[in-house]
Amino acid sequence: MLTVSTHEYAAFQLESIVQVQSNYDLMTKYQKKIGYALARGREVNLASLVSGFSQSVGTLGVELGPDDYNSAWSLLAQAGLLEQSPDPGDEFTIAVSAQAYAAMLKVDTFINQDYNPANGGSAISRAKVGDIFGAPVYMSNLLNSPSAGQHYCIMFHQSHMALAVQHEVPVKSMYMIQALSDAVVGHNIYGFMELSYPPETPGGGSAVDNRGVALKTV
Repeated sequence: MLTVSTHEYAAFQLESIVQVQSNYDLMTKYQKKIGYALARGREVNLASLVSGFSQSVGTLGVELGPDDYNSAWSLLAQAGLLEQSPDPGDEFTIAVSAQAYAAMLKVDTFINQDYNPANGGSAISRAKVGDIFGAPVYMSNLLNSPSAGQHYCIMFHQSHMALAVQHEVPVKSMYMIQALSDAVVGHNIYGFMELSYPPETPGGGSAVDNRGVALKTV
């Protein structure tokens, strides 16, 4: 059961003298940062679920290789997610740490156009990893890191986790006479969880969280 119980806020106070003497519209600039701060909180919470996945490949602190990503692809195929096409496509995502992305750049099959025509341009893509087994790759600095040099990265289908937002970031402001400043706050209420599904095996069985794979690496 998904419980909507996470309430987060971001706020700032802008003194009038700072606003008057600035060449920029600081109010608008900082209001945009409220949206980023709250979106960041959601991503961090969703990433915290990855360490509890029942399916995983790799070892914390050790770089992943093509065989590891192939194993993750195989687990998703066994979940029945690739029956219509062996190419995962945009419904799937691989999210990795900066260190894990750097490790990918050392693997020829991930950056060479001969293996991945989607890279386009020169034969070797510069500082860019193409799709891996058909799934797009994204880099994030917000993934769960239990220790220095260790990250829980992830390869998953979009249906593996749920995010329910009850109140979508209302922004409120007021002028504080006693402080000669504008106070602004934005907040949201949401819930998140990992989802489970009946296994794609003869006879079915108990629901399992088989639509995502934790990639334990650097």
